[in-house]
Amino acid sequence: MKNFSFTIFCIFLSILCITGNAQTVIHVETAGTLPTMLSSSEKELKVTGIINGTDIKYIRSLVTAGTVTSLNWSEVKIVAGGEAYFESFTTQDDVIGQKMSYNCTKLQTMVLPKTITSIQGTAFAGTGLKQIDIPNSVITLGGDCFAYCGSLATVVIGQKVKNLSQGVFYNSSVKKA
Repeated sequence: MKNFSFTIFCIFLSILCITGNAQTVIHVETAGTLPTMLSSSEKELKVTGIINGTDIKYIRSLVTAGTVTSLNWSEVKIVAGGEAYFESFTTQDDVIGQKMSYNCTKLQTMVLPKTITSIQGTAFAGTGLKQIDIPNSVITLGGDCFAYCGSLATVVIGQKVKNLSQGVFYNSSVKKA
């Protein structure tokens, strides 16, 4: 009887562990509507569809608060429009904009959109990112885009990157391979 009880307990604990790390997936059909769709407090968030500055501003607030620590935007298309996401910075089509995740110290993992062509200056400066894969669609990495990322240990740079501005990995923990 003890073995049976212990087995049931282990199964229950395993289910809790598996479901505890579930990723919330939200599909945004119309850019700017994400704030009305998300009511979850999951640490891992996957967004698909079309997003603009209004959506990114909302996501920044969740990351800054530590509600979200992991973002997957692999199936996102960033479009111009909506509110400024930080200070006076606004979105452009297929661009990770300047200061988009600036000083989001609680952001630990990020999967970038497959369609972006540029990561502008200071886009991820001061984040808690541990690793980043830059998609093959990216051509330009702006100045200081990953500066002051003290936890950033692994970077995979896509084959099409042609322009690396000054200080891309300044004062980060990335080591040359």
